[in-house]
Amino acid sequence: MRTTLEPGVDAGEFSPHAPGSHEYVAVEQGCLRLTVGGVTHRLQARRGRTFLTGTRISGTAALRARVLHPGTTKDDLTVLLNEIRAAAREVTT
Repeated sequence: MRTTLEPGVDAGEFSPHAPGSHEYVAVEQGCLRLTVGGVTHRLQARRGRTFLTGTRISGTAALRARVLHPGTTKDDLTVLLNEIRAAAREVTT
């Protein structure tokens, strides 16, 4: 399913998915503020090569990063690390 939101639109609240299901969010332009489990995340579009999502590993919450493009460079990984640091600052301040 693909959903396109215009700038400033509040998409509302959605019912939780079934346990064990996964949802992937890709931000192609701008940024998206999304709240999951009471925690607000700001997802910033970059070059469309990295996506940060939450997951659980042995029951512990973890951050998952995906590198999708085979032409990913060291600079792209720097962007990814900066996004991870920004996400960490948002949840610790």
